[in-house]
Amino acid sequence: MATIFQALLVVTSCLQVCIGTSTTSPAFSVSVPENVAVGETIFSLTWIQAGEKAELPCNKMEGDPYNRFTVTKNCTVVVANPLDWSVQPVYLLNIRSGHRNTSVQVELTDINGYPPVYNETCQTPVRPYSNRKTEDLLFQLQFSGEVVTESGDILSGNKVYHNTSDLWKIKPPFDWQIQTDNGDCNVHIVSYDTYIDYLNTLQQLWDKNIHQLKCTSDSKLPGIVIDLYNLKLNIEKDEPRRATLKKYVPESVVNNRDLNFLLIWSWPFPTTKTVSYSCDVPSDIDFSFKSNDIRALVNIEYLDIGITPVGCPVGKYGLRCQRDCICKNGARCHGFNGACKCPPGW
Repeated sequence: MATIFQALLVVTSCLQVCIGTSTTSPAFSVSVPENVAVGETIFSLTWIQAGEKAELPCNKMEGDPYNRFTVTKNCTVVVANPLDWSVQPVYLLNIRSGHRNTSVQVELTDINGYPPVYNETCQTPVRPYSNRKTEDLLFQLQFSGEVVTESGDILSGNKVYHNTSDLWKIKPPFDWQIQTDNGDCNVHIVSYDTYIDYLNTLQQLWDKNIHQLKCTSDSKLPGIVIDLYNLKLNIEKDEPRRATLKKYVPESVVNNRDLNFLLIWSWPFPTTKTVSYSCDVPSDIDFSFKSNDIRALVNIEYLDIGITPVGCPVGKYGLRCQRDCICKNGARCHGFNGACKCPPGW
């Protein structure tokens, strides 16, 4: 899955004076991932221009046939348009700074799953403009079920979630906690908590050797799969699960011994209509139940999950609609992964 450029740029050659060239023509090499965000600064030559007159700004002279970069007057190189390693992996920019020419070689690194593929199977609707800024999810999530308390009371109800703060009460999730695959419409959400009742429930599941829960779909789509990982154990011995875990979770989190359990929710994203799932939950596991003034340990009789795609507003994409689309010339932006679909004639 494509990730947003976060402090990944690496200046591989700080300052290199080429042999056989004038000392007025320094050369630089910069390496950046191809999915670096538009607007990101990748290099700055401001210190070179310190001895130049203010009325002699920097200008990009050549080496950028697709206009992927801009150079500001103060000699900062900025990404102007999306990059693609397969189109051009290396750019040799020639920049005039005052009375000297500066060569900057920009090398792109190929990122797996980038650029994203426009898959019409999970093409989402475009959400009409709304002043209700709290509705920031690409989908609406509904839980409904029935539970039995320790005293034998039967409680039932449902809850609808349509914004980030519903699902993550304390703070928004990290980018790695919500991932979408490149073109197969799969969603992966990583969750963890330190709440004692939550941990007790997961410990019961683990002790009963239940490391995966499934929710079956009422459609042709595959169901929801919830994988349970115990970070306290030596997961290095379980190579298949270790490989899956490290595919979606940073190494620092996997090795964090302050965390106990971690869940990875995976499911294919529906396109235009609500898909309902019925979850197979063991009836002898105690779950913490909170509703208004009621708080109790309960056993789940049944649990159903409904997922309805609602789309993002124009110009936004992602499961939290937090990312900016980069499509131009009338191309449609895929709400799921930001891929662009060109209109006829392009």
